[in-house]
Amino acid sequence: MNIRHMLASAIVSLGVTVAGAGQASITTWDLSGVAFDDGGTASGDFTFNTATDSFVTWSITTTATTLPEVDNFFTLNGFTYTDGNTASNGNALSVNFHTTSDSNNLDLIFAGLLTGGQTTIVLSGSEGESGNTRLISSGEIVEVSNAPLPGTLPLFITALAALAGFRWMQLRRFPAFKP
Repeated sequence: MNIRHMLASAIVSLGVTVAGAGQASITTWDLSGVAFDDGGTASGDFTFNTATDSFVTWSITTTATTLPEVDNFFTLNGFTYTDGNTASNGNALSVNFHTTSDSNNLDLIFAGLLTGGQTTIVLSGSEGESGNTRLISSGEIVEVSNAPLPGTLPLFITALAALAGFRWMQLRRFPAFKP
């Protein structure tokens, strides 16, 4: 095997490696039918990166308590949790979205792994505001997209470069075939 073939093999191997590394999957999940025990609801979505086991973006809005106040009953005002105003601590089984002061926090617990290939996962958890807590009484998350990162682009570029290199070698060997 000559040096040209070894160089071509190295370029193709590098392209395949780079393309494979870019195949991480970003999955978007929607909250569906999420209700709290005090009558409030939650809606919105989040994206999860299965390669890094982390939450990328989120926008979840909870509504205020809708049940009338009774003795020793508190009212939560609702809150919008976004990646701009809250942080996340979580993995493929659960997540906690919280403000820096922890005055608002939303805990979501998934009945299945976000990476497990399921399209619907039952949800439980709670929301807390200023020391008061309410529980999620029903709801689920539904997978709406599973888009691979553009990992095929490096492979495509490598393939084009390899084809151009092979064509160049052919033209050098057989000058009679020049266009």
